[in-house]
Amino acid sequence: MIAPLHLVSATDPDAAPALHALNGRLAAYYNRAAIREYYRIADSVNKVWSRPSYHMLIRELTRPGMTVLDMGCGSGHAFANLQDRDVQYTGVDWSETQIAENTKAYGTGPSFVAGSLYDTRLPADSYSICFSLYVLEHLVWPHLFLKEMVRLTRPGGLIAVLCPDFRSLGRIPSLRYGKTVAPLREKVRRGLLIDGVRHLFLRTVRYPWVLRRRYPKERFPFLINLEPSCLGGAYYADNDAVYFVDREEVSAELARLGAEDCTAGLCAEYGFTWPVPRGLTFVIARKAA
Repeated sequence: MIAPLHLVSATDPDAAPALHALNGRLAAYYNRAAIREYYRIADSVNKVWSRPSYHMLIRELTRPGMTVLDMGCGSGHAFANLQDRDVQYTGVDWSETQIAENTKAYGTGPSFVAGSLYDTRLPADSYSICFSLYVLEHLVWPHLFLKEMVRLTRPGGLIAVLCPDFRSLGRIPSLRYGKTVAPLREKVRRGLLIDGVRHLFLRTVRYPWVLRRRYPKERFPFLINLEPSCLGGAYYADNDAVYFVDREEVSAELARLGAEDCTAGLCAEYGFTWPVPRGLTFVIARKAA
């Protein structure tokens, strides 16, 4: 028997109670005692920036004196990579524990703020560049997050989003693939071969088919997984991701909010690969002046 998927659109008013419940569970998860280990693992993939990673394009777009806002700053690794650019850096994250750690680690140079990523309470039109790195996929209301990013960015400023593109792949790591909460490689290593085969079937055949047939983008924008496997088992990479990110959806929403996609032109100007590889979302949009 295959367990049903628990998926809803973040914009569906009827799903609001379930989305609020999920947001509360995730908030508790990110503020738990073991949060240091979570951030250590989550940030290890992008702690040091180098080409050809698109992190570097964000870095190269900064100029001395610019105000930059890191939405969902985690351990503050972005500040470490921008420190020599002489920017005025602010990082926001909803983990009070991690923000306290960042302030202790980096001192008074940068500003770190604990608060909601949907309503930061920071002043509007204040930042030259507002960016998020592997954050959007973890949010219950991604469209509200994008709206806040646009609100905070100065007219003529840039909004940059870098994260996976799960919807094009037809899968997300937070779905329950079999009985054991673990990545496929770990199941094979532990000899859980039957569960491994089930995992592979669900990930590559069954769930992508269900997503295409039952959850078309036109009817289910900003698709959210209400039951991420991290809440019922061990953490592994992105099994706390809840939003089936879709690059076209992100770009279209930013345009609707008044920020036009300029990714292709900037990638060409600075010598970065375009189009971005399959499975990756990278969008830079310029807010109307």
